[in-house]
Amino acid sequence: MPRMKKITSAAAFLLLVLFAAVFLSSPARFGQSVLNGLMLWLSAIVPTALPLLVVLSLMVRSPAFFAVTKRLSPFAEKLFRIPGAGAGAMLLSLLSGYPAGARTVAELASEGRLRKGDVFYTACLASTSGPAFCLGAAAAMFSSPAAGIVLFGSHLLAVWSMGFLLPRLTRHKAEPAPPPLPKAREPFSALLFSAVQAVLSVGALIALFFCIKEMLFSLLPPLSGYGEGILSGLLEVTAGVSALAKLKTPLSLALAAAEVSFGGLCVNAQQLSFLAGTGVKMLPFLLVKCAHGLLAFAFCYPLALLVFPV
Repeated sequence: MPRMKKITSAAAFLLLVLFAAVFLSSPARFGQSVLNGLMLWLSAIVPTALPLLVVLSLMVRSPAFFAVTKRLSPFAEKLFRIPGAGAGAMLLSLLSGYPAGARTVAELASEGRLRKGDVFYTACLASTSGPAFCLGAAAAMFSSPAAGIVLFGSHLLAVWSMGFLLPRLTRHKAEPAPPPLPKAREPFSALLFSAVQAVLSVGALIALFFCIKEMLFSLLPPLSGYGEGILSGLLEVTAGVSALAKLKTPLSLALAAAEVSFGGLCVNAQQLSFLAGTGVKMLPFLLVKCAHGLLAFAFCYPLALLVFPV
């Protein structure tokens, strides 16, 4: 194990050296990509994410949310083997999208609403894109409302199917929801400061992955439409879906559903940053996200043939 850690540490150091070398080879070009990422964050993420994260923090701490989750417990325990609070996080993720679901899971864990053994399963379920992206942005990219509906439906089926299968494959048992831990009420200013920190961390990650994407494309030969869409989507989902949408084929729509369900490394880095300290490990979480992508592709492709007939 110590030898493996040394190898991993050396590999990480070499990657950092490579990053610095490539960046310094053309700082103006790659600095512009960072600025592009920050401009996207400022124009598209901050106006929605900041108020949303504040509202979600208030909702999670409200007695009404606790009452709703108690009613959801029988359904959640039977279907997904998680407590009602986990089902509440899943619904909030469904409405708001990445990465608010992960932050909600982290807050429920810190409040004592989720047992340690339930956090991972809940995090995998509360890891969905929202309807605003799938039915709005993605549908507009494909110039087809039907494409957005197929993409969103396939994405949700993939996440829910994995949420049903995973606890049964690992023999996880649902446990009664724990009572909330006694905790002093946080002032609104503390909640606001926490939300601002979260949004700033999202912005930093978006800028970093925009830079990494530009670096990779500078080192590779020109890619085809599918190649560009797949590589872009592995890093940053919006860029990947945008590239695939130009093709308007059943395969491109199915690949877009896979990318939305996987989330891209940028979104997954955002989610894992919120889940740090909850016990959710990176590798198992990423493996589940890969399974989300594969299932979404399988669900989407037959339906995509109806949207874009061959």
